[in-house]
Amino acid sequence: MSPWIEGDDPIREGGQLDLEDLHWYLAPTSLVVRQGAGKCPLTNENAFRVKVVQESRALENGHRIGIRRCPHCAAEDSLMFIGSRAATIASVAIDEVFSSVLNSDPKLLAFTDSVQDASHRAGFFSARTYHFTLRTALQHVIDDAGDDGLPLVDVGQALINYWSQPLPGRPGSLREVMATLLPPDLREYDAYLEYRNNPTLVNPPAKLLKEFISRLNWQATSEFSLMLTHGRTMELHASATLGWDESIIERSISLLRDRFPAISPALAALDDIQLKRWIHGILHRQRERGGMYHPYIDKYAEQALWGKFGWRSEALDYRETYPPRGKYMPRLLVTANDRYHDFALAPSRPGSQLPWQLVWARRVLDLPGVDDASLLDLIEAFLRSATEAGLLRCVHQDGNKAYYALNDQAVRLYPSGEKLLCSGSGHVLFRPLTESVLWQAAPSLSYRAESSRYQAAALNEREIYYRGRYRKGALRRVFAYEHTGLLTTEERENLELSFNAGATRMIPMC
Repeated sequence: MSPWIEGDDPIREGGQLDLEDLHWYLAPTSLVVRQGAGKCPLTNENAFRVKVVQESRALENGHRIGIRRCPHCAAEDSLMFIGSRAATIASVAIDEVFSSVLNSDPKLLAFTDSVQDASHRAGFFSARTYHFTLRTALQHVIDDAGDDGLPLVDVGQALINYWSQPLPGRPGSLREVMATLLPPDLREYDAYLEYRNNPTLVNPPAKLLKEFISRLNWQATSEFSLMLTHGRTMELHASATLGWDESIIERSISLLRDRFPAISPALAALDDIQLKRWIHGILHRQRERGGMYHPYIDKYAEQALWGKFGWRSEALDYRETYPPRGKYMPRLLVTANDRYHDFALAPSRPGSQLPWQLVWARRVLDLPGVDDASLLDLIEAFLRSATEAGLLRCVHQDGNKAYYALNDQAVRLYPSGEKLLCSGSGHVLFRPLTESVLWQAAPSLSYRAESSRYQAAALNEREIYYRGRYRKGALRRVFAYEHTGLLTTEERENLELSFNAGATRMIPMC
């Protein structure tokens, strides 16, 4: 749901509006949602009108689940929690304590009133604080690259090269870098344990190092693509941003213009600014939906296989270092209908919502005399031209159905940019300085913001805080361990001895 705004009243097929008693209202304190105007029956407070979407989709087992879609901009999975609970707040506090450069002996004891909670929160704290550690490490490497930017495909190796140098404030060795930046789901990976427990090995085996670099590349890809709009990501908080190789975009436009005569003569009137805005809009939306390429994408496009396990939940050795399946999965551009991906050539249908790609093309290209069929031909021509130029990558072909991902070879990470705010929907962009000029007074990417434009905006307190947090914090990995009666006496005593002997970055969860 979202607050009701003018023009939200749906008009039925007979030309009539919804009855007043069918409108939804939300009480701000009790969070009671009810139909019809009036005071909250629990708190007697005034309620305000909201727009509610009650859509669902069918799972493979036949069950139906709700679709989390904004009633106004039609963005999926764009909801956020209104409040935070103890575990979330504690993880933020822990990160602050451990990341302070004034804390030379970072240790902490944490307590909870349940054995089950102790086990759960130990894992939660380790996983949650890992992202802060990774962003701190990544921010320093991006800043070190400067205005030239850091190629996305080089992130993994750049992190190792930078943080393994024996300088103040850095781990100083490859072994320590791996211990600090290894994702939580790989802490018990056999190949890593063999390397960690063998002090005679200076460098890890070649296979382990390659897997580690590939996983770091994915973590960076996810930070600026799949998880871009979730959590305290770097671009969402104006700390760093991803930019495109403009020469590749110009090459794509040149190849696209060669295809205009076969589509519609009206396309010849389009200037480069319009086409660049149109292309950048497609790239940004698909990046938000996880469409950036990484080698992990290959099997996903070919077999719809994502995560560490196969279709029968069987363990697959080659996927052990892959990220867990998780809640969010990448969505690629495809040329035929697909439940897991975005149908780039979806036509408009009577009685249905117009596909976003057609809305965006009409909004930014301003072609009133061109029909939907020609616009779909234009989109198909763009997919082919951009692939030829190296802006997109065709990762799989199944007959006439092609799967396209954004080419990771065409992007760089930059330490600075400009914040732009949609005047209608509040949608925020943080773009590199060379690209932000293109978005000034540009149409909004938000589905319902038909007449809204992007304008330069000042950073808010939250963005200013995280920009500073990722740049000044010490690089310390937090390791939380369960400390309960479920452990054997030997395990519990070893944990206590390690903690008492001066092992830092530890949180026994009691």
